[in-house]
Amino acid sequence: MTEGTENSEKSFEHLFQGDEWDFPVDIAIAHPAADEIRRRMERAGWPDEELMMVDVAIEEAIKNAFIHGTIVIGPLPEDKSKAEVVQQKLAAGVPEKLVHVSVLVSPDEVRIRVRDEGEGFDWKKVADPLLPENLLKNAGRGIFFMKTGFDAVEYNEKGNEVTLIKKRKSSKAVSAPQNGQ
Repeated sequence: MTEGTENSEKSFEHLFQGDEWDFPVDIAIAHPAADEIRRRMERAGWPDEELMMVDVAIEEAIKNAFIHGTIVIGPLPEDKSKAEVVQQKLAAGVPEKLVHVSVLVSPDEVRIRVRDEGEGFDWKKVADPLLPENLLKNAGRGIFFMKTGFDAVEYNEKGNEVTLIKKRKSSKAVSAPQNGQ
């Protein structure tokens, strides 16, 4: 392995065993986790047209848990990007908090629960990213992507757990093989 490719070749497969995952603080986990859930949906027979935006939504949910729940970046300063603030926070020390992900994939429904160990947030106060005054802002898009990819996006009262729910729209559900058949 050449220097500089180590992070891109980092494997997280060992973290994706079973249906309950606990992730240490590493934002790079979000993309492979979303890919794993999409693969599970494909194996359960979900058609391509119902998979659109699913991986983006899942990745956003996991990234939000890391960035806002474990790293806790707070409001972004006008002169810095989210990536810059995250890097500064990580350079100051990685918190000993986990992000917990629960995955339920069946031929008819998908439920993804993402919970962080942070203080939570008031999700009811998140501004609509499609309003003209918010179009150029760097924040607020994650929830929009989650709502685009899933039928329901539900938060707990504390605001540190989100559940993404998608019900199959097509009438032809593919049954998963039973007893190894």
